[in-house]
Amino acid sequence: MPSSVLVVGAGTAGVRAAATLRERGFDGRIVLAGAEDAPPYQRPPLSKQQLSGPTGPVPLRGPAFWAKRGIELVTGDPVVDLDLRSARGALRSGRTVGWDRVVLATGASARPLPVPGGQRALALRTAADAEELGAALRGGAPRRVVVVGGGFLGLEVAAAARTLGHDVAVVEVAPQLLARVVSVPCADHVAALHRDRGVVLHLGRGVTFVTQNGRPLVRLDDGTTLSADVVVAAVGAWPDARLATAAALDTGPHGIVVDAHLRTSDPRVYAVGDCAAPVAAPDGSRSGRVETVQNADDQGRYAALHLLGETVARYSEVPWGWTAQFGTTLQTVGGPAGHDRTVVLGDPSADRFSVLCFTGDRRCAGEAVNAPGDHVAARRMLAAGRPPTPTEAARPGFTLAPAAACHDAPIIDRVTGAATAVAE
Repeated sequence: MPSSVLVVGAGTAGVRAAATLRERGFDGRIVLAGAEDAPPYQRPPLSKQQLSGPTGPVPLRGPAFWAKRGIELVTGDPVVDLDLRSARGALRSGRTVGWDRVVLATGASARPLPVPGGQRALALRTAADAEELGAALRGGAPRRVVVVGGGFLGLEVAAAARTLGHDVAVVEVAPQLLARVVSVPCADHVAALHRDRGVVLHLGRGVTFVTQNGRPLVRLDDGTTLSADVVVAAVGAWPDARLATAAALDTGPHGIVVDAHLRTSDPRVYAVGDCAAPVAAPDGSRSGRVETVQNADDQGRYAALHLLGETVARYSEVPWGWTAQFGTTLQTVGGPAGHDRTVVLGDPSADRFSVLCFTGDRRCAGEAVNAPGDHVAARRMLAAGRPPTPTEAARPGFTLAPAAACHDAPIIDRVTGAATAVAE
């Protein structure tokens, strides 16, 4: 049993790891060190609520949480060196912390727009970013906003800006929105949702440069120029593996390399959340990196349990996520990459439907638009390893909730924070 744990990074994954250690009876020293000055906060509200009003970051835990549990919270003083030989971490202030185990939860940083002038675009990754972008969007008169990137983050920014009355254009290099995370039927529905609200979409188009001659001018690869008052880059994130690389831990293009138990190449050190490369499947394959609150939360908890010796099973949580745009909620479970068949359940024209994505006869992912019961049912079936076949799902009258009723364990919905029944 370790006597001290250093958690590097005070986001969702790091906080969950530290909290779980105490919840499971660990009575040793816990140091939770974060780079930002603000206490740990929730990231989803940055793009979902905070752009519309100066509400400030939403805390992950109340101020009394840390002292009550004996967790040493350090803010604004990140770990800058991890010495594996001496088992010590050095903070930027010069302070050092000894450890028996380390949980790296260093997260990811916004990927810059890789074109001339791209550094002028605003990003949205931190509370400070949200404050800067929110101030620009709440500046009074309608403004011209160009969002580069048609993923969840970019579309949430576009929806917030349009709701505030701005003229909004979204530029996406892929031929559809949300190309990496949802199916064509779902992507088409989201595109229609944005067009109906007046957002102009430039799909299949790249950006060649951003200039500043009095105001930004964004040029696309087909020669189109877009005048803008605000340019936002939402083109993905880089896993922050700098500390691990400097410590000679194994890293790769997708982050810090971990095994099936989230351990790095040094078994005393774990990596969780956005900084960690995808966990290898039993056949040795790895899927795309998962950047969701659920993944960070689940991995933080798993790492804490594993380093306490409470679990030996491999990490195998089914990834899921959600987005809210223009009053429509889209929830996903599993990864649709490589699917060769989709089955649509419900009526897209009513803004309430689900999509099941299949690869072959069994591998399945699910998407639910304003259908939380379908989302929970799909999570339950995928977690149990018993999704329907494409033939079963395509039968007239098939619905997800009754099909999942045999898996009656409650599922916690992090959108609402409550246990959700299968039937709506």
